[in-house]
Amino acid sequence: MNIEKIPIQIQGSSKPKNGDSGLREHIATFTSQEIVIGVVGYAGSGTSYVADLLSKILSDEGFSTYIIKAREILETWAKQQGRLDPTSIDDAKKKVEEYQNIGDDLREMSGEFGAVAGLMAMNVHHHRTNKEEDEKQIFLLDSLKHPAEIELLRQIYGDGFRLIGIGCRPDKREKRLEMKFHSIGNDENIRVLINRDAEDSSKKNGQKVNKTFHLADYFIDNTVHQEDTKDFRLPDDLKQVFEKLFTQKTYNPEKDEQGLYYADAAATSSACLSRQVGAAIMDNKGNILAVGKNDVPKAGGGLYDNGDNENKLGRCHLRGHCSNKVYQNNIADDIVKIFNREDMPNLDGFEEDFRKALSSTRMGSLIEFSRSVHAEMDALISLSRTGTQLPPGSTLYTTTYPCHNCARHIVAAGIDRVVYLEPYKKSLAIDLHSDAIADNLPKEDSVGLVKFEPYIGVAPRLYQTIYRQAGERKNDSGMALPEETGHTLRSLLFTRTFSDLETECETFFQGSDDSNAS
Repeated sequence: MNIEKIPIQIQGSSKPKNGDSGLREHIATFTSQEIVIGVVGYAGSGTSYVADLLSKILSDEGFSTYIIKAREILETWAKQQGRLDPTSIDDAKKKVEEYQNIGDDLREMSGEFGAVAGLMAMNVHHHRTNKEEDEKQIFLLDSLKHPAEIELLRQIYGDGFRLIGIGCRPDKREKRLEMKFHSIGNDENIRVLINRDAEDSSKKNGQKVNKTFHLADYFIDNTVHQEDTKDFRLPDDLKQVFEKLFTQKTYNPEKDEQGLYYADAAATSSACLSRQVGAAIMDNKGNILAVGKNDVPKAGGGLYDNGDNENKLGRCHLRGHCSNKVYQNNIADDIVKIFNREDMPNLDGFEEDFRKALSSTRMGSLIEFSRSVHAEMDALISLSRTGTQLPPGSTLYTTTYPCHNCARHIVAAGIDRVVYLEPYKKSLAIDLHSDAIADNLPKEDSVGLVKFEPYIGVAPRLYQTIYRQAGERKNDSGMALPEETGHTLRSLLFTRTFSDLETECETFFQGSDDSNAS
């Protein structure tokens, strides 16, 4: 069906037209100097501390900053429901547990897992209606705990929303919570709280920082957080975060950013039914040696790719099932049959509930029946297949924490360091290989071991946005142009819909001087 052609009418206008950017400059007048920044981190990582410090840095740069805390949202809702005011609880540990309970109940009663973020957006709207003319506003949302919250905020604000992940070594996080709760070491209740914050697997409406943290646009480390401590660089890191994400200042990618970007790109070619994982191996000079993805191996070497889809017995999505899950279910069926024997207690119609209960045990974490070669293994095998030598000091980047099977081969191959983005709770890498692997440990405890470290830097999803050249870098004489000064924001919120902006195009070409009439 052809679109009806409309007559084109271009008339004279008093608007300046230089043949390059007149219309785009006009459209840009309908953007707001406003940013919404979310903060996510595990319990004890210091999200509120970072949000406060970032607010001060941005205020010094001339922005009006507003911190909207998830905790205050929960307090307000609890009072409206006639619940106990959590601020009245003296025991710090019980207070945190009550906030977790309130958040779970809010998500369940509203029927919306992103409810906390939705209420935060309502607060942003309230502040905006009271803003002064030409006021540059930044809203800091502290702290987000569920992936649905991130999805909702990106739907609302688009590129005007950015998420910062606050990383911190687990031992430091636990010590901070011990101090906060006035606990003596080895407090099991603290670990229960930490685990519930990271992944409440018992309910979908619970906190799920494991599934939220890796959705960040930028990752920073808050392990060293005291100003009088050696290597304290958080203010400088936060200022760089702002400059990279929101200004036009020129930066080049760090080696870790390049490595994880290649790993993430490799992941996109995976057709695995469970998840897409990518890996990349880089030498200590920054050269990429190999990449890998998780997919099914094919005869002749390598893994299936798009050109091999005619083989219906190849990739799992063509077979229509995940072999690992099928075999897990078969094991559950075998156990159910045992209980239904005459000499065993009968399940009496509770077979399906029993199968679900089995899936919640470690049986549901079995990974031994997958047909796919894991991304890390694919990258390592690629080295041997191409005859590429692995130099000392090489780093393997992976979009997901290695499973224990990949971990033992990574150690055996001679990889010096592993940088990962997303956690993988099924992995038993440290349980089985703590003698060879240092998982996010201090330098003094990592000597002679393979270092597993969480990723810090620009997220792969924004790599091209941040580092691709925007505009000219030199003039006609070949001289370098000065960098942008001030705060020309890279990410802008439009104050009008796409339909309104289409109308502005029509107004522009018809020559109306009243460009703000619509």
